[in-house]
Amino acid sequence: MSVRIRAAKLSDLDSLVQIEGEAFSPAKYPLTSRSQFRYFLTRAVNVELFVATGGKDVVGYILLFYRVNSAWGRLYSIAVQPQFQGGEVGKRLFEFAEQRARMRKLRGMLLEIRADNRKHLRRYQQLGYQLVSTVPDYYPDGFAALKLRKEL
Repeated sequence: MSVRIRAAKLSDLDSLVQIEGEAFSPAKYPLTSRSQFRYFLTRAVNVELFVATGGKDVVGYILLFYRVNSAWGRLYSIAVQPQFQGGEVGKRLFEFAEQRARMRKLRGMLLEIRADNRKHLRRYQQLGYQLVSTVPDYYPDGFAALKLRKEL
C-alpha cells in the first residue's frame, strides 16, 4: 500500500473518530471526541492535524500541538487503524511530525506515553527520545505517563 500524508479536512471527521475508537481503549486513554476533532479542523490555532491515506481510505492520523513562545512541538496523538499498525503508516506519520517541527524551526518534539507501554518506549528511545519525567495518575485508569523529548 502506498501511504500518503495530507492535511486533514472536515470530510475526514468520520474516519478520525472511527480510528480513534479502534486504536485506543477508553478505559486506558482519554479519547478525542467528535466535537474536539471538529474544533481542531475548523477553529483551533497552533494545532496541526494530518491524515495518512492508503488509496482513498484514511488509515491513520497525527495531531500536533504548538504553544506560543515555546521552542518545542508536542506530538499529542498518533493513531493507526489496527490492521495497519506495526507497519509503514505509523512510521511515516511519526517522521512527518518531526519534519513539521523542523519546518517550524522548533528545538524539538515532546510526547507522552503510558508508563506500561514498554514497546513504544523502546521504539521512541531508539529514535532518539529521552525520558524527562514521569507524571503519576495521568491516564483514566490511574497509570502514570512518561514524558519524552527529542532535540531536532
